Amino acid sequence: MSEDNWKTPELQKEIVSEIDKTLAQYGIRCMGRTTDLENSMIKRAKTIEEYLKSVRKLLINLIELSSKYEKPPSSSDINTSRIL
Repeated sequence: MSEDNWKTPELQKEIVSEIDKTLAQYGIRCMGRTTDLENSMIKRAKTIEEYLKSVRKLLINLIELSSKYEKPPSSSDINTSRIL
């Protein structure tokens, strides 16, 4: 069995959806396509844990970035438990 068997289109679609939802929720405009952003993360990751860690870090950075410009929704408004 391949070591990359966790790299499924379904997982990628779910992560892109989470990134898009976070961008919309916090009013952040992305200069590129979120699919390209996700694709670069999944290509670099060697394990699913590494991949999910990088996704989590991205989402946290987006939330922190938005808080510099305006008051973000409370932390209970975003569900990162699935990617922790």
